[in-house]
Amino acid sequence: MVFTELDKEWCRKQTDRWIMEGKLEIQPCAVWGCGDPNAHVVHLDWSNPAAIVWLCDTHRNERLLSGLQRSILRQALVAFEGQAEGGVTTFRHNNKGISDPRKRASRQAARGLAIKRLMKRGLLLRCGYGRYRLTPAGIQTARRLL
Repeated sequence: MVFTELDKEWCRKQTDRWIMEGKLEIQPCAVWGCGDPNAHVVHLDWSNPAAIVWLCDTHRNERLLSGLQRSILRQALVAFEGQAEGGVTTFRHNNKGISDPRKRASRQAARGLAIKRLMKRGLLLRCGYGRYRLTPAGIQTARRLL
């Protein structure tokens, strides 16, 4: 099922209305051991405004990471913990066995976009051409994801 921005807006407004009316109370982060009181509503199903979970900024951002971003963070964490060249890593494109140049280019572009998004979130830092290092926040996030 495809959800439009109107569906999402309706779901958000319904949840906000329940909070204002007192039918739904603000809760701390639902992740075990966190309990941060500054939690936000995360909708699990846009067709059901009652299907929500309360997450802090940290856990909310982790939930939004794609599988490719998670694998990049894992690879960078391995380089950091092995202290290969001071924790600096390069992300090689594993395009062996792909003969179609369009598929190769598509994978390379997806990896570049994933790296760019991780840098924008402050999890990766560029050290030179094609060389990256985890930030302290990136180290914590990568360790939590393992």
